[in-house]
Amino acid sequence: MSNPATIYAAVGANPATLNASAGQSPAQGPREIIPFAFIDIAAGDNATPASSTPVEGNFCGVATIPTGVTMLRPGSLTGLSVHLSGAAAGSAAIVGVYKSGTIFNVLTVVTFSIGNTDKYITFPAGTYTFIPGDVVDVRIRTGSGWSATTVDATVLVEIETTT
Repeated sequence: MSNPATIYAAVGANPATLNASAGQSPAQGPREIIPFAFIDIAAGDNATPASSTPVEGNFCGVATIPTGVTMLRPGSLTGLSVHLSGAAAGSAAIVGVYKSGTIFNVLTVVTFSIGNTDKYITFPAGTYTFIPGDVVDVRIRTGSGWSATTVDATVLVEIETTT
C-alpha cells in the first residue's frame, strides 16, 4: 500500500445524490477515513468539560504524532465516530473535529455522558468544508473530575473530497 495514512471507505452502488449522507454514494468525490486515537485519557483542567483546554489526538494512534492531517484536496467533513475502551466516568467527555486549530462548528462534536462508550454523528456533504492546506485534527475535553484515566479512544473522521 503506497499511503497507509488513508483508508478509503466503501462508496456503495447507489447513484450520487446532491445531499449524500452516510451509507449513500458520495455526492462529489470519494469518502475517506482519517484515524486518530487518545491513549489513557487524562482529566481536564476545569470542572466543566466545555471549559477545559482541548487535548489533540494522536494520528493513527501513534503517541509520537500528536498532529492533524493536511488536506490535499477540497472537500468536507461527513462524519465522526468515537469508541471508548471503557465507560466515561467522573465527568463528561467532548470530542470535536478541528480545522487549522479551530473547531469546525459547535455541531461537529460528540459528547459522552457518564457510562457511555460509543458515539457518532454524520453531516451532509458540503456543510463543513475545507480547502487544500487546511489541517484536520480531533481534540478531547474532559472535566477535572474525569476518573477513567486508563480509558483509550479510537476516533474516525470521515471526509469527502472533491475532484
